[in-house]
Amino acid sequence: MKLTIAFFIKTYLPASETFIYEEIKNLTGFDVIILTQKLVNLD
Repeated sequence: MKLTIAFFIKTYLPASETFIYEEIKNLTGFDVIILTQKLVNLD
């Protein structure tokens, strides 16, 4: 699930980091924020 959410955000919301953080906090937890941030940084 973590990878799925991160992939979705990476694909559809690559430039909306603030939105990403808020949504991920609401959905799951901080560890997914870290994962997502790492994926965004690779872009």
